[in-house]
Amino acid sequence: MNITIRQRILLSFAVILAVMLLMGGIAIQRLLRIEADGGILQRDALPGMYAADQLQFEWAANQSLLRAHMLAADDAAMTRIEEQLRTNGATFDAELGRYEATIFTAEERKDFEALKRASALYLAALPEAIRLSRTRSDAAREFLRLRMDPAFEQANAIIVRIEDTNHSDAFAVT
Repeated sequence: MNITIRQRILLSFAVILAVMLLMGGIAIQRLLRIEADGGILQRDALPGMYAADQLQFEWAANQSLLRAHMLAADDAAMTRIEEQLRTNGATFDAELGRYEATIFTAEERKDFEALKRASALYLAALPEAIRLSRTRSDAAREFLRLRMDPAFEQANAIIVRIEDTNHSDAFAVT
């Protein structure tokens, strides 16, 4: 088969052009995937991760404040801590709302609803814990150990699971 120089040059040019088009198509496909992953990071993973971390911080702060209330030396300190507990409760509620805005999957929704139920049990018992704490009695410590600590740990385990899910989602697209 005799191929002229002109035909060889045209065939080589066509092959090079086809390879360049293929490479360009692959590059565009990868760029679109990067853009989609960036959107997931921006809308879901990073805001969810931040909100979950804030939930954890506020939840732990609430438990620390309750323990500080039980150890407070005088009524003035208890009153100050009670105000901090109210502020913390409002902040926790705000963080719940912020996290809810980042929920996009059924698994995240299920964990969120479980957290709301678990935290409601703890927060519903908080006024009784404060009342008992003001008595400075063994009943207060017993209430903390038997009722508050298990409720705290249940909600805390859910928050940790939410954090893990959001961290995994963020790392999956990076």
